Amino acid sequence: MKRIVFIAKGKVQGVYYRDHCRQAALKLGVTGYVRNLDDGSVKIIAEGDADQLKEYERQCKRGSMMAFVQTIEGQEEEATGEFTGFDIR
Repeated sequence: MKRIVFIAKGKVQGVYYRDHCRQAALKLGVTGYVRNLDDGSVKIIAEGDADQLKEYERQCKRGSMMAFVQTIEGQEEEATGEFTGFDIR
């Protein structure tokens, strides 16, 4: 089990990006949450196995139809197993 904290930048607020991230997480079995940040970016905390997280990052880079993801940066942290699902906050 791994945890990655992603920060997505670009046109990612007000374009259903968080819902896109949630749907991708539920489909892949990834747990965690996604939330808007005050600077216009989106923070994603995701836990899963390495293959799940690799595909999840790919899905988040693609974004929703109206989103334009300029960059997505991830930093690995120690997984805690605290999540039972994937939420929008």
